[in-house]
Amino acid sequence: MKSFLKPLILFLVLSTNILAEKISITTDEWYPYTSYKNIGILDQIVNEVFKTAKINIETKYNSFDIGYKSILKDKYQGTYPYFYTKTRADEMFYSKPLFEVENVVFSNKENFKNDIKNIYNYKIGFVRGYAYKNIDMSKFKNIIYLDNELIGFDMLNKGELDLFPSNKLVGIHLIQNYFNDFYTNIEYLDNKKFISKDSLHFLFHKSKNSEKLLKIFNNALDEIIKNGKYKKIILKNKHLINAYLANEVKLVNNTESFPMVLATDTPNSKEKYMLPRGTKAIVLEWSKYFKEKGKLKIYDEMFKKTKVRIINGPLRGKVLFVENMYIEID
Repeated sequence: MKSFLKPLILFLVLSTNILAEKISITTDEWYPYTSYKNIGILDQIVNEVFKTAKINIETKYNSFDIGYKSILKDKYQGTYPYFYTKTRADEMFYSKPLFEVENVVFSNKENFKNDIKNIYNYKIGFVRGYAYKNIDMSKFKNIIYLDNELIGFDMLNKGELDLFPSNKLVGIHLIQNYFNDFYTNIEYLDNKKFISKDSLHFLFHKSKNSEKLLKIFNNALDEIIKNGKYKKIILKNKHLINAYLANEVKLVNNTESFPMVLATDTPNSKEKYMLPRGTKAIVLEWSKYFKEKGKLKIYDEMFKKTKVRIINGPLRGKVLFVENMYIEID
């Protein structure tokens, strides 16, 4: 009992001394981890940590570059989420890990064509103020610096960049939200040399007072992990964490007497669109038995439907339902 009470009393004393007032923190839009709507995965974790620590917070939104510099000027008490770098560790206190993430390099597949051997000759974009753990910036000869990742993915999709490193989930969600009509121009390199797995942290500017805040924050983070609240947040956001770039398919009807493909606005609609044979689409939601095993009635399953977005032809951009028998991996 004694060993349990001592850290608990220390935690409460530190909280009482520091937290009579509200503290100001800063972050930026980096969905699905952070969001201006305060609904990101890490927003929820950080909010729960401070709630557990009984600390009131006021969150302000700045670019990560400006926010970090503002911390150094003591405008805010803390910021998140950040990867570890030695330079930052000299200036900031790092919390225990908030979340583990994967960083990749996205490419314009029409321009780059997986030319790993000559990768450093291609045009690449970097966001100002970002740290890149999965790629050596100094080796590239043609670099463009950008203000945010949305600009980077827009340029990548248009072919104005060949490569753009980013967090994997952040990139996938930006592509889905802004370029899902024609995002098959973008993919990421499946090459271990350019993939890194890193942890994200909360940062406090180094000072005597913030060292106490760091202890309170870490204790509260440990607490929500032990009591299951951390896991509850992760499970609630599983659909965001498991996001992926959709598969490209070709819609083909192999019946010689009627070579067209039929599609509908809803799974049960009786009105149909006629699509040219060979129309391409991206899969938004696979029919059940493409993903799960079960007792199949092959003939029946042929006529079940998969949700797709058309990416060429007269209905380009339209979301439709097509029968499974029409779907062919391109």
